[in-house]
Amino acid sequence: MASLEDNLVKKTEADVAADEGWKNKVVFLSVASIVAGSLLVLVGFPLFIGSAGLGINSVNRTFHLSGLILFPGCAFLMLGVWKLRKRSRMELSKAVSIVLGVLFYLFMICFGILGFVGFVLMVSGGAFYNNVLCDYESPFYLKDSGGCPCDKRDLIVVDDTLNFTGTTPENFTVAFIGDIGIDYMDSAFSNIVDEGADMLIINGDLTYASDADGMEEKLNESFGSVFPVFITVGNHDTSIWTDYQRVNAERYQRVIESNVDDDIHCSGSIGVDQVCVVKGLGFVFSGIGSGCGSNDEMNANLGPHLQTFESNNVTWKHCLIHKNQRLLQTGTKEDEVGWEPYETCLEQGALMYNSHEHAYARTHQLDGFGPNEADITVAKEVPSFSPELSIDIEAGSTMMILN
Repeated sequence: MASLEDNLVKKTEADVAADEGWKNKVVFLSVASIVAGSLLVLVGFPLFIGSAGLGINSVNRTFHLSGLILFPGCAFLMLGVWKLRKRSRMELSKAVSIVLGVLFYLFMICFGILGFVGFVLMVSGGAFYNNVLCDYESPFYLKDSGGCPCDKRDLIVVDDTLNFTGTTPENFTVAFIGDIGIDYMDSAFSNIVDEGADMLIINGDLTYASDADGMEEKLNESFGSVFPVFITVGNHDTSIWTDYQRVNAERYQRVIESNVDDDIHCSGSIGVDQVCVVKGLGFVFSGIGSGCGSNDEMNANLGPHLQTFESNNVTWKHCLIHKNQRLLQTGTKEDEVGWEPYETCLEQGALMYNSHEHAYARTHQLDGFGPNEADITVAKEVPSFSPELSIDIEAGSTMMILN
């Protein structure tokens, strides 16, 4: 018969084995928690950062989603490191214990803050983004944000009577640019001056710094204060669009006062739903998809604007929209405008301009648009211009330019 001492030894050995198994499970679960938390943070953090550059209709959902991912991710990380650190104190080497301790406090500081941000986003969703990060009066205002709602102040409307009597001078040159950024304006404007441009259009994302006065200062330095400049709202401009409108309206007033030929006239909300006739050329500046103005209203107005040009014998018509469609650019941006404005401009025989993708190119002559690649039809391939090979712009035929 086994002695009491033998039974105690056997029981102790069994307890030790059970304890060891449990400790191994704790280590496994701790490591698994750290891995899971790291993966969630790696997914959630880029969503949190990248959401500012998404379309206005996507940003709130993505911002909210990043919070739903970040908060549990940080919680898993903290729990895993904490449990592993407790284990290290009992069994692992002192060096490992110190390393885990340092990691724990780093995670507590860095990912603790991130977890708190995730919790705030998870609870508030788009409200935090719209009312704190997008508010130009907030100390946390993100100047370079690309998904903010439109300026909460009243937009500026130019209420001028369009005059269609002007004619286009020979060799009249219009410079089209977009997504320029204030840091690159000096070099870009210098090139435009060298080309002898007579007017400039900046098709959205004007400064990437929410700096309307800084942009105007750059324009004055390069072109002077009465050079015609027209702007379209971009997704990085929306939160202070009224400021951009203000400096542009002041420039417009100086331009028309100095224009002895009386052939520059505009009407509508500047860069949002605006019509201009400049030296016999017709322009529509539309904010469709960018976040300012009603997309339905701007779509509804686009056709009548272009028809006004047609009724008054304006030969060259131009549609300017900052954002684009996936199949009409060389990059990876998604559909953010819809096909209706493209079809409207095509029907009216207007040249079309998009920016946003930071790709500079043009299409061949097009006579069809649609959601599938087969719907976008090429009427004539024009790889390079020549007197023998040109693009015909007329009703039902156009060209798409990415600037």
